[in-house]
This record gives sequence, structure tokens and C-alpha cells, in this order.
Amino acid sequence: MEDPSDNSLYILPPKYTPGTDLMSKLILNNDIVINIVVSAIIGDNTSNKYSTKPTEWPNFKRSNVLYCPLSLDNTSQELSAKDCFLVNKQTVSDHLENKPLEPLVALAHFLIEGKSALVNMEKEDDETIKKLYTIAKQIVSQEIVNEKTSTTAFEELYYHAINGLN
Repeated sequence: MEDPSDNSLYILPPKYTPGTDLMSKLILNNDIVINIVVSAIIGDNTSNKYSTKPTEWPNFKRSNVLYCPLSLDNTSQELSAKDCFLVNKQTVSDHLENKPLEPLVALAHFLIEGKSALVNMEKEDDETIKKLYTIAKQIVSQEIVNEKTSTTAFEELYYHAINGLN
């Protein structure tokens, strides 16, 4: 894995700024981030026991993410039915003075602040914040490769279609 300090000046493209719908969906589907969320809400013994599921509902509405246990047992169902946590700027603001930041607070801060570069973050020295920017950079790099592959495929198709007409 890359050294997070190498990411301090890296600027995420506007399309991938933390807090945008796209980046929220992409980062909340990352295994490390899933573990941050689930561990904070349910407990540390849940590491690598949850995954994301499709989030388009029958009424055509969508959610950014839905975490589900990899294996459903009564314990998991009971825990998910008991608690509901609201995470927003107000609920995390009182926790921003803690060092280090609780991982879930760091994740919320990362998404809420919406800074395209680690160097612009108020809590840029926090290890979880650094890790989130590393993850974001990796996601963006892969997405750019995917976009280039799609563009190249389209250009080849276009080229063959034009040449086929001549």
C-alpha cells in the first residue's frame, strides 16, 4: 500500500470530491470503510463480516449504501433492528477535538468537508483521514482506467463504423 504522506498534495478531480454522490457511493463500498462503519456501530468483532448490497428499491429510489451481514443469524438481525445512528456535521462536531479521531468520525468528517486534497483538510494529520484519501486516490485511479478503457472501446467502434461506411 502507498505511503499516505505521498497523497497530501494529490488533488481529487471535482467529479470525485469527497461528499459527492459518486465518491460517497464508491468509498462506502470499500472493504476498509465498510469495516470502519460496521465496527463503530455494531462492534469490533464484525470485521470482514459485512458487505454491500444493491440499493435500488422497488419504488425506484436509491440509497448510497446498504450493509448486510455475510451470513444472517438471529444476532445480526436483532442488532440491526435495535439501533439507528444519525451521522451529520452536528453529531460529529463535538468529537473533532479527539486525537486520534474515532474512525467513524473521521469518515463523516472526510465526506462532510468535501475537500479535494488532504492538505486542505482541517484534520490532515489524522491516520484515518490519510487512509481515506489513499483509498479515494486508488478508487479514482481505477475509475480513470475504466473510463479510458470505455473511451478507447468507443473510439475503436466509431473508427470501424466510419471505415465500414466508406
